Amino acid sequence: MAIALPAAMLAACRGSNSAEPSSGAVRAEVATVGFDQRAGTSFVQLDDRAGNRSLQITIGADEARTIALELKGIKTARPLTSELLGKVISRTGNAVDRVEVTEVRDEIYYAKIILDRGRYVLDGRPSDAIALALGVRAPIYVVSALMQPNSANASGVPAPVTASNFGVTVQELTPNLALYFGLEAGSGVVIADFGAPAARAGLRRGDIVLEAGGQPVRTPADFVRLTSAGGAPIALTIRRDGANHKIAIAPAATSGVAQ
Repeated sequence: MAIALPAAMLAACRGSNSAEPSSGAVRAEVATVGFDQRAGTSFVQLDDRAGNRSLQITIGADEARTIALELKGIKTARPLTSELLGKVISRTGNAVDRVEVTEVRDEIYYAKIILDRGRYVLDGRPSDAIALALGVRAPIYVVSALMQPNSANASGVPAPVTASNFGVTVQELTPNLALYFGLEAGSGVVIADFGAPAARAGLRRGDIVLEAGGQPVRTPADFVRLTSAGGAPIALTIRRDGANHKIAIAPAATSGVAQ
């Protein structure tokens, strides 16, 4: 049974029947989150599922980092606010149906978080709503009138570069991620995904690979080049929770754990 929300919250969030998305709203996905060098601001871009139209929303640097981490499934040592909120909602017996970006007024975008088959509707910032939706795997909708042809939203910001070798996928350390981890952009690469051998070695999503075989890793291409020794264990220096650790991984066998 869902735990009842406080009376003050009920008064604020009850509204019209919202069991279905708003009329004219389209399903959207987070296409990218990044930093626009020309404008000097972070942004998140939502694309419709056909990839024809999109919406870019300027957001704060902290919110951009949160969305980037949620988008990659990277877990931090302590839960992010969006992750904590998702757990509170779930463990009180409630559920997020979806989030909707509903309107823009005076260049400010507004969003709603819909809970429990439309029973509750909460106002929220789009950045917070999007991060929550990614964390709990809830769909995101955008009112169609806010979407523009993709060419109109072209930011010139490429998607993060990734590369894979021996079952480990890394992503470039973008300025947003670097700021979050307290590092300089290009000083390492982020572990985005990996297979069983790396998992047994103690590797985690969100680890920053600083060195491979004693050589600095600054780009995904460096990672592939320095980890191409056939069959031999590869010694990685990683950054995790503010400290450096050593992990050794081989393509078919694993040795070593984070120390």
